[in-house]
Amino acid sequence: MDIIIVGAGLTGLTAAIRLAEGGARVRILEMAPLAGGRTRSFLEPTLNTWVDHGPHLLIGAYEATNKLLNDVHAAEYVHWQSALNLPLWEKDRGFFSLSTSQRLPFPLALMLATYRLPSHGISSVLSMLGIAKDLQFGKSAANAETVSQWVERLHLAPMLYQDFIEPLCLGAMNELPESANAASFKAVLDAAFANHQTARLGWFTRPLQQALIEPLCNKASLLGVEIITHCRVTHIQTEAGRHGKLITSSGELRCDTIVLAVPPNIRDQITGQTQATKPVPHRPITNIHMWFKEKFQLPAPIMGALATYGQWFFDVSQQHQNQYDYTHICAIISADNEQHDKAWKLNAVIGELRQMTGMKELTPFHHRMITVKAATHQVNPADKIEFEACMVDACEQPLPGEFPATIEAAVMRGEAASKQLLTIS
Repeated sequence: MDIIIVGAGLTGLTAAIRLAEGGARVRILEMAPLAGGRTRSFLEPTLNTWVDHGPHLLIGAYEATNKLLNDVHAAEYVHWQSALNLPLWEKDRGFFSLSTSQRLPFPLALMLATYRLPSHGISSVLSMLGIAKDLQFGKSAANAETVSQWVERLHLAPMLYQDFIEPLCLGAMNELPESANAASFKAVLDAAFANHQTARLGWFTRPLQQALIEPLCNKASLLGVEIITHCRVTHIQTEAGRHGKLITSSGELRCDTIVLAVPPNIRDQITGQTQATKPVPHRPITNIHMWFKEKFQLPAPIMGALATYGQWFFDVSQQHQNQYDYTHICAIISADNEQHDKAWKLNAVIGELRQMTGMKELTPFHHRMITVKAATHQVNPADKIEFEACMVDACEQPLPGEFPATIEAAVMRGEAASKQLLTIS
């Protein structure tokens, strides 16, 4: 079986490894100079160091991701909490966290952790119980129901919405609750809050290029996968529906099967589907990397910020075990539709960091702002495209109730594509 995968992101690399393990001949075509897609890093010239386009947070429920990391010997580059500890900051309440005790069964530990949050109490505990009841016994959310509508239906406490639902929705869905799909959000909650193991958080201890992409590429190469970069696919044709032909910037290529592992708009362009399909809605993410001469640490390697422009603050220096002579902080803004200019955005997160740390003169000596306009594609009830038998669609287009656009979803799409082809063969 001769297979060409279009796209060397996480989905494409996962599919390539699994297909090659199954005995297929695999080539990956990638138009960028490096593999990695949205999990790639870039070499920051000022500091001569690898920097992620955007840091990624893991949760223990990411079973497919954890298995893949173990298979490619990259698990050593992930640090896991022993139990759930979600650090938060709010201007009036300062630092606090949703922390569960392993000495208690997880449901009881979560209720106690909720009760102990400042400005919460029994109303938030009752709301958390309502969520648990709905996840286990409630009716399935309608395809079009939003997280906000779900929250209203369950009559959740306002403080739990502010401190728990909204931050998790932005982090997991890259959407505000007003537009995020409730069925998919419930799927994330159901998986993540099953037990202590699944609820804990994890992060990479090296830049993604070293911690994730290189181990994946090395594993693929050992299996005989050929990764061809700087190769743009301009058009795809099928021959009698049984073989694929790709027109690329490097020439014409043929194969038995094509796996599409690119953004949906690219898929539609190269397959000629642009007139037959509606564009898949997407959301941007802005990542603001800041480097400071002052050596300091946030109270935790990752902080969720409430009622701020910067929603998540990653202490990259702390995550990477303080191997630098400076402090590297990355502020993340999910679903960033803010119309202000870059100077306003930078000053906003610097001001929030000053409030967090109490360091009133804190100013970065260097920064890099990256806005990915189509960072994630929204959960969308639209019908999926039916392709010829020699083409497999592994593009990001989550349906209601499916995992949203996360690392786990990307790995799962790669696994599903490879399983489909190996089962057929």
